[in-house]
Amino acid sequence: SGITVRTPRTLYRYSASSVLWTSTDWALTSGGTIGQDPPLPQDNVIIDVNSNNGSAQLQITVPFLCTDLTCTSNASAVLLNQGTGTFNAVMLGNLTLGGSVTTGGGGTVQFGARSSKTITSNGIAVVWPLQFQAPSGTWTLQDTLNNSSSSLNVFQGTFVDNGQTVTTKSVTVGTNAT
Repeated sequence: SGITVRTPRTLYRYSASSVLWTSTDWALTSGGTIGQDPPLPQDNVIIDVNSNNGSAQLQITVPFLCTDLTCTSNASAVLLNQGTGTFNAVMLGNLTLGGSVTTGGGGTVQFGARSSKTITSNGIAVVWPLQFQAPSGTWTLQDTLNNSSSSLNVFQGTFVDNGQTVTTKSVTVGTNAT
């Protein structure tokens, strides 16, 4: 067949640059040696206290795919700025926000999974439109979701509020969604 699929990795972002997703920004450990290729859809991405290396903020300004995205406590603010356009970010796994993370930008975060995944926002306002698009995927909130300035769209799959409060500007539920 000649096709080789790389083993999934957990990648840590580490750079003095404020722009994310270049080939020189990735390490296999927090604060570790950089030089790993940027994340692929099967990779987990962690943005943590070592990620900014002194930058005032970190911006994701290009379309990207990953499995889990975890943004933890950070000495500098992390601005997940999707830029403009649609479907700029596709997550195939869990989303976890924490610490001093702030969200901004005009792109959309699309969730696609074939199994059960979680969303943990830790009280952080999520300003992007959220789209859930996988017939066999289930996403369960772990805490309150504040998406008051944007939309929550469940086109395919199952969104479980888990008894948590959801604040959003609008909700769309497709015919193949619950």
